[in-house]
Amino acid sequence: MSHTYRAIALDMDGTVLNSEQRISPATQKAIHDAIAAGKEVFFCTGRCITEVEFYLKEFPDMHYLSAENGALNFDLFTQKPISHLPMDAELTRFLLGNAKMRGLMPVFFCKGLDYVDRAHLEKTDYYNVPVYHDILVDSAQIVDNIFATGYKLAGEIEKLLLLHPSPQDRQKTIDFLEAMNVQGSYVNAEISNLECTAPNVTKAHGMEILCEKIGLAMEDVIMVGDADNDLAALSAAGLGIAMGNANDTVKRLCPVQVADNDHDGVAEAIYRYLLA
Repeated sequence: MSHTYRAIALDMDGTVLNSEQRISPATQKAIHDAIAAGKEVFFCTGRCITEVEFYLKEFPDMHYLSAENGALNFDLFTQKPISHLPMDAELTRFLLGNAKMRGLMPVFFCKGLDYVDRAHLEKTDYYNVPVYHDILVDSAQIVDNIFATGYKLAGEIEKLLLLHPSPQDRQKTIDFLEAMNVQGSYVNAEISNLECTAPNVTKAHGMEILCEKIGLAMEDVIMVGDADNDLAALSAAGLGIAMGNANDTVKRLCPVQVADNDHDGVAEAIYRYLLA
């Protein structure tokens, strides 16, 4: 671990954000210190831009953002996308059709905006994502028919979340997609959420796009994460770091573990491995 790293990519939920969905003063300071030292720091998140804007106000010095599991990569200084990688219309409509038939709750991201059905907002407990309620109320485009809206926007949607009542229901969806050979990128999130993006679009791909833009090699980047949607990026980075609250799969993959998200594990990663 003697390599001099030039950038750090940070997952948000469960990593930069503590259990109260806030960024602690110590973590904020570490990020600013790293940028002041000439390092690149960017969020590598599953969230869309509107769900991140509140937090970005604290970081006017942050240049880049990789959002939506790598499907939308953004220059924060120019406020313009670097890359936009939507799912094709056929895939989107197929996934939405299956979700409608099985009574799932879809949420989708399109050009940095999130969309949710009005009727689903009060069912986030049923779909095991109560924390999503306030996030969606604060940031989402609330529509009266998420399926009709999704069919209309198909071909422009970057990421689709399929929220299930249980992990068993999610596994049925995964088994069905595998049996039907439906090509896309699928990753488990939370208790029973399935995150869907276009084939080969992952957080690792988003990191690669930003590295090319910045002029870095992937081996120059540290990735810090806690969950399954971080696995590809943790594997592709020069150093993958697991949060103390990470799931067991992430901890087994990463050679380094830091404190949990309520005890400034990100600050530890920055000072010990990026600025060491």
